Amino acid sequence: MSRAVFACAGVEVEFELGGWSGLLPALVAGQIDVMWDTLYYTAERAEQVDYIVYMQAGTGGMTQKGNPKNIGGLDDACGTVFSVGLGTVEEAAMRSQSQACTDGGMEPVEIMTYPDVAAGFRQVENQRADIMMSDLSLLTKYSIDNPDTTEMAFKILTGFKIGVAVVNDADDLLRAIEDGLRVMEANGTKRELFIKYQMDPDLALATEVLRD
Repeated sequence: MSRAVFACAGVEVEFELGGWSGLLPALVAGQIDVMWDTLYYTAERAEQVDYIVYMQAGTGGMTQKGNPKNIGGLDDACGTVFSVGLGTVEEAAMRSQSQACTDGGMEPVEIMTYPDVAAGFRQVENQRADIMMSDLSLLTKYSIDNPDTTEMAFKILTGFKIGVAVVNDADDLLRAIEDGLRVMEANGTKRELFIKYQMDPDLALATEVLRD
């Protein structure tokens, strides 16, 4: 996506890889000009950098091929086994959902945790868990790559905005990226790239600059 946007905008770019924890501080310090990663927008971060938002985050539920328990969302979770990442927002959400089940006189959700996504994949494929919950794009790609054993059961669009962060007061660069994204939205390239890289097109948001 970033290469296509910079090419569309006619901006020459040099890419550098870095550890996640150091990227935003490097941007704030002016050591890099742009951070393009899965960076959630927050008002606190927007006090330090400028954002061009272009997509939202999503959570997915992946099950065995054929969806044997016919799980179509969290409302179907009572009495089933959900696999979630240890300490994640999905774990907290499912513990709340399990409480809602018992409060309503239904069976609780049995919650399994995994230390890494590979373990979560195995729990579903070995039928130890009915559903694995994780990042929507990650699970969508895995289910496409493993169609004989898995499929997506449901998706939840969280509404958390994801954007490109640009060093403050670099207005020309900010507008170049914004214009590139808007052109790609208008001509369909943005959607094509989402599909090409096995990301759910429903995650796309209209391009928007956020500075506070």
